[in-house]
Amino acid sequence: MENLFNHPILIKLQEFGQKLGSNKFLSSLQAAMMSLMGIIMVGAISQIATAVGSSMLNLFTPNSAMYRIFYMPYEFTMNHLSLWVVVFFAYNYAQKLKMKSPIMNAVNALVCFLLVAAPISMTSAGLSVLDRTYLGAQGMFVGFMVVFIAVQIEKFCIDKNIRIKMPDVVPPYIIFSAVSYCQSPSVILGKSHCGLVSTLQSL
Repeated sequence: MENLFNHPILIKLQEFGQKLGSNKFLSSLQAAMMSLMGIIMVGAISQIATAVGSSMLNLFTPNSAMYRIFYMPYEFTMNHLSLWVVVFFAYNYAQKLKMKSPIMNAVNALVCFLLVAAPISMTSAGLSVLDRTYLGAQGMFVGFMVVFIAVQIEKFCIDKNIRIKMPDVVPPYIIFSAVSYCQSPSVILGKSHCGLVSTLQSL
């Protein structure tokens, strides 16, 4: 057994795994996925309670208000899983890159993702609706790309000192906010979100 673990192929695999673990993007993704455990648990408990109450115990029907109350936590957790992934992923990725305001990076990445994956459209009745098709697990891979692009653009702007100059009396939380950068990723991705949405819808 000891010879098996010392096999050159396994040693190469261990070295490859260590290199992957040291990658900031992948380690941030791992941290984001681990942070989702609480969100997933809430959604799972909500789904179990809904199924038991409606199907097994017949306490309420699927059309009742009680059913909607029990199902609502699942709706805002599992059916919007990509939103949680983007927030946690961007926050951890910004921390790994030693950004000064990772919470603002997470907010910017979330805005970019909504622009890309959840366009607002008009119904025949004239109502504005938000397309939630890709806010669940379907849009998770797109969320990964949005996080990488958004955070890297902000890091580039900070490294090159590309920002709106403000007086010293301005509070730091305003300086580090999204509006402080003249090349906000939400603006850049917002210009091209129509093409990306069309690509997603054609898959």
